[in-house]
Amino acid sequence: MVKNDLCIKYKNVSTRCSEKTILAILLYNENMTNDLVETVISYVTDEMFLNGTNREIYKMFKTVYNIDKEIYKTSQFYKTFWQVCSLENEALLLDIPLLEDYWSPVKTLNYWIEKIQEKYFAYKYENCKTKQDYQDILNLENRISFTQNNSETLSNESDIEEYERRKTSAVFTPYRDINRCVGSLQGGDMIILAGSPGSGKTCLMLNLAIGMAISGKSIDIYSLEMPPYQLRQRMVCKQASIDSIKFRNFTLTDEEKERYRNYLNNHFKKLNINIYNKQTVTMDEIKRRTIKSKADLVIIDYLGLISGDSNKNSYERYSNISRDIKLLAMESNKPILCLHQLSREYDKRDDKKPRISDLRDSGKIEQDADMIWFVYRPALFDEKANKEELHFIIAKNRHGETNKDIKMVFNGSKQSIDDSKSYIENVFKERG
Repeated sequence: MVKNDLCIKYKNVSTRCSEKTILAILLYNENMTNDLVETVISYVTDEMFLNGTNREIYKMFKTVYNIDKEIYKTSQFYKTFWQVCSLENEALLLDIPLLEDYWSPVKTLNYWIEKIQEKYFAYKYENCKTKQDYQDILNLENRISFTQNNSETLSNESDIEEYERRKTSAVFTPYRDINRCVGSLQGGDMIILAGSPGSGKTCLMLNLAIGMAISGKSIDIYSLEMPPYQLRQRMVCKQASIDSIKFRNFTLTDEEKERYRNYLNNHFKKLNINIYNKQTVTMDEIKRRTIKSKADLVIIDYLGLISGDSNKNSYERYSNISRDIKLLAMESNKPILCLHQLSREYDKRDDKKPRISDLRDSGKIEQDADMIWFVYRPALFDEKANKEELHFIIAKNRHGETNKDIKMVFNGSKQSIDDSKSYIENVFKERG
């Protein structure tokens, strides 16, 4: 294995980008300080950059930084940096500007230091040939491990401070029973929402998005299956109580058109719902946007349409994307809700209620997800079943109740999903 090349084993977003992201933070993040640079230099050696180009850029950066640390983050620093690169390795001048795409907040620096060390030590252990080689790398890891040297015992006060921060950023759904079981969606959470075609998963996703936005949260939606204007139409129809089928059939009355315009212009446009309209998107693109975005929640519709390595089989591709989404949720400190498909196996069972094993290529997804939700409508499989009945199933929940089946009310024409009728009736009774 050539040392200068990135080992195939580490070709996923988190490890592939760790080198570029650290360089981008050093060069392009205006909030970096000399103290933080010293931290990077203390824990990240030249050899930890397994990619030769990245290693050379890092060495050039340190050279210029050590010439005069006081000019770091000034125009003189960058002028000197470019001059040194021109003299020492002019080819780097083409690669350095591309690093800006890997920009990441300063608060993620510790995470990326850990990732680059993790990759490097794994690479070194894999290539140990003797017992002494193993002992040498073990001694090095014990001496400069960022995780070990920066572990700390949190006081009760810091726990409460963290509690208050999370309380502010927590995202609650617009549904009482769901909140009671899952609590809230928090930074680092990866949530999978799945169901059979026509079960209402997109409808539920839109109801969640608009309900959360009305509560004051900002939502980013990556719509890879449906054009943005169709999502907008569905959300406005739901809120304005307009039959979405009439919208598609061009049979709206003048009164309904006016109601639609009124809600769109006076209410919907004021909500922080950002729908990205690029129909093909890679995880790298989603990562760059999410890190920079101020959204409280990111929604991806759906996992299977994210562009990935076409040379890999379906299981490997889904596994890599799943892991990348979980790492992105942790790095960005945002909850990410991702829609997903069911495999065809559930079709062969008499009991059509979805299970975790029904998720397409479920192994890695089940492991990565903090929560797995299903939507299920009996009327899709039984003509006699109530067409308004929808089951919200919490199949996995790391933070609360699991194996919960919550009955809800579905109205496909108005694109609405509401709490159970018994709950709604009780609300009206309480109001007299």
